[in-house]
Amino acid sequence: MILSVLFGTTTTNLVVLFVVVFFCAFGVPGGVIWLVATGAAANTPSELAVVMLVGSSAAILGDFSAYMLARKFSLRLQRWLERFRFYRKNEPRVKSGFEKSEFFILFFSRFLIQSLCAAATYVSGFLRLKKRKFLAAIVPGEIIYGCAFSLLGFFFEETWKDYTTLIGDIVTLLFLAVVVFFLIRWAVRYYKLSHKAKG
Repeated sequence: MILSVLFGTTTTNLVVLFVVVFFCAFGVPGGVIWLVATGAAANTPSELAVVMLVGSSAAILGDFSAYMLARKFSLRLQRWLERFRFYRKNEPRVKSGFEKSEFFILFFSRFLIQSLCAAATYVSGFLRLKKRKFLAAIVPGEIIYGCAFSLLGFFFEETWKDYTTLIGDIVTLLFLAVVVFFLIRWAVRYYKLSHKAKG
């Protein structure tokens, strides 16, 4: 019940999914969790297909936006970095190395090595690598990303519900522990102050 309210496939939740996954391209975490959760809340294959479409589209548009942002500021940043000798010395070698394996780095970082996703996008834009090559790598990678994590949630819905229930219980217990701690602390201080006033 709570899961369907939080992560259901309503229009509002699909918009939230789009926004969260879009900003993941800029390095903001949370896209995978939202994709799995929204996939778990899908009741039919057609709802799942919508989740996959929204997730993949958001990821592709977010990646391209982050790439264009890095590309826009690349000349300014490059002029600033050229003041440093280590940059002038290593930049041609790094650029040629990245260009040789650009497709594989960009493709696999979309769904397999998520921690490199935003960094690889920014480096591609900063080095002003070709848009066509960038899109050829990210589009299939992000389609796999959107489909794989949505399917994971859809097929392991019960496990996901158990996981979210467990997390909710842990958060509730931690909150109650903090409240009890502060109440005990307040009671001890009140007790000490009242004894000082009497003495």
